[in-house]
Amino acid sequence: MAGREQRFTGKRYFEIQPFNNVTDFAFSSGQNVIRFQIPPMNSALLNDVLFCGNLQVNTDAATPYDQGDIVANPATSKMIGVDSTNGIHSFIQRVEISTRRGAMMLQENTFYDLNAKKENAGKNAPVDLLVGRNNVMNFQSSRAVGTMRRLTRDALDDDGVPFAVNLEMGLLNKSNTRIALDKVGGLEMLIYLNSDTNALFNINNNLTTKLTSAARYTLRNVRIFGSYQMINPAVAGEYQGVAFKMNALNLQTLNSSLDTNGFVPQVQAMDKIVYIAQPNTTSQNNFSTNAQSTDMLVGQKSYKVSLNGTPFPMDFAVKNETAVPNIPAAASVFDGQITGNPEAIYHLCLATQNKYPPYHTCISAELESESRRDAGDAVATSINNVSPNFQPIAVNYQHGFDGYASPMTQSLVQTQFDSSVQTNDPHVDAEKRGQAQTLSAIYEFNASLDYGSLMLNK
Repeated sequence: MAGREQRFTGKRYFEIQPFNNVTDFAFSSGQNVIRFQIPPMNSALLNDVLFCGNLQVNTDAATPYDQGDIVANPATSKMIGVDSTNGIHSFIQRVEISTRRGAMMLQENTFYDLNAKKENAGKNAPVDLLVGRNNVMNFQSSRAVGTMRRLTRDALDDDGVPFAVNLEMGLLNKSNTRIALDKVGGLEMLIYLNSDTNALFNINNNLTTKLTSAARYTLRNVRIFGSYQMINPAVAGEYQGVAFKMNALNLQTLNSSLDTNGFVPQVQAMDKIVYIAQPNTTSQNNFSTNAQSTDMLVGQKSYKVSLNGTPFPMDFAVKNETAVPNIPAAASVFDGQITGNPEAIYHLCLATQNKYPPYHTCISAELESESRRDAGDAVATSINNVSPNFQPIAVNYQHGFDGYASPMTQSLVQTQFDSSVQTNDPHVDAEKRGQAQTLSAIYEFNASLDYGSLMLNK
């Protein structure tokens, strides 16, 4: 076999415009699908891909969001924000990657914004988001209020805020090797934009001036750029396939305080499952809330997990140390009140970083406490301020080993949730507790593509 110095022969860089031949993309205008085609290239691996362009935010069709809109007067100030963990990822609803030879779907992420929140919250602390540690061309921040001025521009004809981000797709950044473009005839990538109401939100719903149905955003001058890793043609035949991490979604609802979620993942082995619960009627298509909010299940008391009816990988319920009835009801004490369960946080860290203790993460009992205060304090000045908080329920099936995954063929995965859903519990948010909760179970597993047959194995 050729040595490393003979295998790789250098890099070449590319920049690709949308195949749509459109300058401005916006959900409100119907131009909400961005289509890119990456051509095949002999003896080349796709090394890295960045999605870039400019973001424009308008309070109505012809009025840009301007720094002058952010003032101290509550009657006239406009406080518009995005999820500070996601930044530009908040504006993407779905991403599809397929081969141009045979038009085979390789990876489809139909819940892109929530999955990007999982990835970014797992590897960044709030201070990292503030300084752009992992992405210097995304308008992330330590709090949602920090995104306000980063969304503004001076005039209507101003192109807007520049951005450039790596897309959170396993085929692009979680693979054992880069994909060989000539083996698949090149790639086609479709990026579907999120609705205006799922991407933007009011940071303070107590203000007089808030977002209306006239508010909209536009992505302008979009393109992808990156590099090819060139390889020696003599060893190109050694690349027979590519293995990568894939995500899928199981969507259900929790309709009671003691409810059970169950599904069969239809994969051979499992890495992890992350369960994100959101209020069913107010989380989506609503300027008043952050659609990518990932707070703890309302009034969460405990959860149990099982595999094929047998408790696994733990044979006990994971209980919250600070039970809901013991949380003081007075709004003022939410400030600084540490809540949550260290064991639940332990399992969540294992699922996002595969190790404990973690570093650089938005998994924090203190952030959860601050988020509770924002939701429960009637005089809070920033209702949607603590968007970095990441407190779903997670189960790691790798058990701390990067190369390991639990066999899962035709297996039934069940999780029981004990919470305050559909109760009159006075110690939790009254609006959230009365709603059924949408439960997004995001699960990650191994997938492999065979170049010869173009067969995808999961």
